[in-house]
Amino acid sequence: MAKAKTPAGAHIPLMGLNIQGDVGPFTCYKTRKKRVIWFVKAPPKKPPTLHQQLNHDRWRAAAELWRELTVTTKNTWRSLAIAGNLRISGYNLFLYWFVTNDRSIAQTLIRNTGIDPFNPQ
Repeated sequence: MAKAKTPAGAHIPLMGLNIQGDVGPFTCYKTRKKRVIWFVKAPPKKPPTLHQQLNHDRWRAAAELWRELTVTTKNTWRSLAIAGNLRISGYNLFLYWFVTNDRSIAQTLIRNTGIDPFNPQ
C-alpha cells in the first residue's frame, strides 16, 4: 500500500508554530478534534470587488511604507509597542496606525511613553 503524501506545510506545527488560514499555496484549518487539515488553496471564483481591491491596496501600501522607513524609525515603533505594554509588535502597531488613521491611539501612546515614532531621536 502506498504511503499518503504529506503537504509541504504540514510540518510547520512541528516547528512550534500554530498557523491557520492561507500559507503560501496551501490553506489550513483545525478540526474540532484539533487535527490540522491542509489542502491546496482554491482560486477565487470571481474577481475581487472594488472595495476588496481598495482594502488590499491599503494594506500593500502600509507594508511598502514600512519597508521604506529607516532602521531608527522602525526601532522607535518597536520601542513604542514595548513601552506601551502592547501585545503586538511595532510593525503591527504601525500597520494599525496606517490602516485605521487612528491618531488618538498614537497620541496616547506618545504621551504615556514619551516615545514619538514620528520624530525619532
